[in-house]
Amino acid sequence: MRDEGEPSIIAAITTEVISELGRDRGRTFVVGPSAGGAMAAVTGETCNDLNSAAGSHSGLAYGSVDAVVSAFSTMRDDGGLASSPKRLANRHRLRTIVLQGSVDRTVHSSNADRIVEAVTSSGAGWAVRKKSGRSTGGRPYARTIVADSADSPALECWLVEDAGQAWSGGHFAGTYTDPHGPDASSQTVRFFLEGQE
Repeated sequence: MRDEGEPSIIAAITTEVISELGRDRGRTFVVGPSAGGAMAAVTGETCNDLNSAAGSHSGLAYGSVDAVVSAFSTMRDDGGLASSPKRLANRHRLRTIVLQGSVDRTVHSSNADRIVEAVTSSGAGWAVRKKSGRSTGGRPYARTIVADSADSPALECWLVEDAGQAWSGGHFAGTYTDPHGPDASSQTVRFFLEGQE
């Protein structure tokens, strides 16, 4: 929740950096992998006035869990609280990019679907487009783009085939990285900056 726990710490750090560097809040973003991806989703929803976009790689949807036990259940997709429609009824407020491996054994790919569902179930007249492709490293991917009535993308979701719990497109020498791509870093930055035009 806002002003409590980790979201308040991240908000305080963000506010301090904006102040110290004289940055525009419209060019401030939050992104993370796994638990950091879940925290980016939480921060994006609870502190949406501090960031103009959020990114989650292999994370959980905001409001999909409320305790450690439900977190593990939701991550595995074995009937956790995330399946509850009440949990999916949150309103989307911040442009979001989601990346997820299809064979991630730590965070099941259905969690990315929940983030998309949280946006599209709001009844705001979203246009949903699906595209597919293959990264330069050979990984196939499916890309879902959710746009508003002005055709401005509110959400992108990348499902990377045969990818596990690793940062897609990361350097081979890194920990929990998958150099076969697509490049999550460049796609996240592209999505963030497209919202600045």
